[in-house]
Amino acid sequence: MKKITLILIFIATSLSVMAQAPDKISYQAIVRNSSDQILTNQSVGIQISLLEGSTSGNAIYVETQNPTTNNNGLLSIEIGTGTNTTGIFSDIDWGNNLYFIKTEIDPTGGTNYTITGISQLMSVPYALYAKTSGSSIPGPIGETGATGPQGPTGPAGPTGETGATGPQGPIGPAGPTGETGATGPEGPIGPAGPTGETGATGPQGPIGPAGPTGETGATGPEGPIGPAGPTGETGATGPEGPIGPAGPTGETGATGPQGPIGPVGATGATGPAGPMGPAGPAGADGADGGNYTVTVVSSNTTITTESQIIISSGTMTLALPATPQEGQIVYIYHEGGTSLSANGNNLKAGGSLVSTPIVLSGGSAVQLIYVSGTWYAL
Repeated sequence: MKKITLILIFIATSLSVMAQAPDKISYQAIVRNSSDQILTNQSVGIQISLLEGSTSGNAIYVETQNPTTNNNGLLSIEIGTGTNTTGIFSDIDWGNNLYFIKTEIDPTGGTNYTITGISQLMSVPYALYAKTSGSSIPGPIGETGATGPQGPTGPAGPTGETGATGPQGPIGPAGPTGETGATGPEGPIGPAGPTGETGATGPQGPIGPAGPTGETGATGPEGPIGPAGPTGETGATGPEGPIGPAGPTGETGATGPQGPIGPVGATGATGPAGPMGPAGPAGADGADGGNYTVTVVSSNTTITTESQIIISSGTMTLALPATPQEGQIVYIYHEGGTSLSANGNNLKAGGSLVSTPIVLSGGSAVQLIYVSGTWYAL
């Protein structure tokens, strides 16, 4: 149930100069919801109680009505004309005590009253007061007498106890419309409204301009020449390929030590002599070959951190170094069912990561180089 705000507009009596006083009091109020929005053209249920003596006094008269608010959210009723549930309106002795009006409203038009307001009748309607003040037959209206002098101010009475804070008083009736004033300054920004539904996704924006081309990195050193493989059978003579362009002449490198002699391969059948091809251009001088240790193994072995040439035969597992040096090179010539383990490092062959251990085929050679956490099979 939404919280409803009731704003009392005014209470007025129906006055009459006739001998019979009307048994009713005019009452108007504006009804708003919890968002401070006026409830317009809506039927509401209202219960009116007249309390005697105080805001918690006895209800000497109770009635119910079902008015409908207008376009401005204003409801207008006449107390004393509704469905009476307690007391008799015409029997109230208005001059006997203080009286308070208690209103209870159900904004849905039923009797589940969720908003309560209490306000004091600050002055008793004259016509109703006169009805119970001693004579119900008013005399003829006399001439208006002259205004008498103002009497002296009486002594101040004793200070009474501080009463409870009463409810906010009703808003007085609207006065006549004045001339349009000058435009005032802009008021503060009101509270943010509820978040709207998420809009549809807009089209993708254009692709931004390409960033500048980075500098060309330095050319890495030429890798070492792998060990000579076993002599295979002489294949058929292929067609002569085109002569490649001459490469740039490199600086003459220092003469490296003689590399180890590779194992003797099986002697293949002698094929026919092929024609002599044209001489190719002179290649660049290779970098210093470095020192390599040749190791022949016949059982499970972990390769050391030195650059090595490993010759293996039989069924075994060769494990690469767990903490290799950057740029370390290992050559492996293997026969039989030799398995190779990367020992916790990555191994790439043909540009793809390879799961280890892997079984090497017999009678072939593998060249490996370690760069930035990965062994590369060349």
